[in-house]
Amino acid sequence: MCSRVNPSTLEWIRKPSLFIFNADKIVFETEPYTSFHINPKKNTAYGLKGKPRKEFRIDLRMDYNFKHKKDECGLFIEFDQDHWLTFGVERISDEANRIFVRRVVHNEMDESNREIASGITYLLLKMKYQKGELHLQYGFNEDRYWDIRKIQLEDQPMGTIGIYGCSENQSYFDCTFSSINVSDH
Repeated sequence: MCSRVNPSTLEWIRKPSLFIFNADKIVFETEPYTSFHINPKKNTAYGLKGKPRKEFRIDLRMDYNFKHKKDECGLFIEFDQDHWLTFGVERISDEANRIFVRRVVHNEMDESNREIASGITYLLLKMKYQKGELHLQYGFNEDRYWDIRKIQLEDQPMGTIGIYGCSENQSYFDCTFSSINVSDH
């Protein structure tokens, strides 16, 4: 069963000063010197979270208008305070952005990534968890998705899942999360 998520029903991890909800999307503006930090106690990113189903699939569209290096937005999973991951996109230069998956376990991080042109201003993200495997994909249209990472998570409780945006430097940008669909798998 697939259901559309109304973002206003989710819980803030940190509430931005400027945001707009409607039944299908949320738009919010990041603020300077915010980050999704490797240490969750230092996390200053803005975003929303909710509890996942036991097995699930999440699809969404993410639009962004990055201004400076280290602007980023995406999805996150917090398994517990020592184990989490982020799946999103960040500005790395005027010419390029980076799609990434960063997994942190006990303050140790590993990353999978791919560079894309900075002229691309939206992504479709897909996250599927079934039978202990987390499968992460991205696309530029609904016809084709590319794998970026698969992670075995047997016996790992899921925790919370959410969306976020942050600007690590003296920057800010608008990010829009829309068409958020959740299904049983």
